[in-house]
Formats: sequence, structure tokens, C-alpha cells
Amino acid sequence: MQKPNFYRLACATVLIALGLILSAGNVFAQAQGSSGQITGIVRDNQGRPLPAPR
Repeated sequence: MQKPNFYRLACATVLIALGLILSAGNVFAQAQGSSGQITGIVRDNQGRPLPAPR
């Protein structure tokens, strides 16, 4: 009766480890997207463009 419990624990451990490894790749992919540039025109309530900050 001990074998089924051991195999169940081993399978659960492998699945959890695999999930952690796969989710770690998403963290590194998000970190690469943190360097970028936003461009555009900021407008006031009347639609006039605001001067660029200095």
C-alpha cells in the first residue's frame, strides 16, 4: 500500500517543479520589456498640445 502514495507524491513533486520552471521563463520575458520609449502628444481639455517637459 505504500507504493501508490510514493508515486503520487513523486508525480506531484515533478509537476510542481515543472510548473515553477516554466513560469520562471515568463518572468525573464517580462523583464526584457522594461526598456522602451513612449511617444505621443499630450493634449489639454480643449485639445491643444501641451509643451514638452524640459
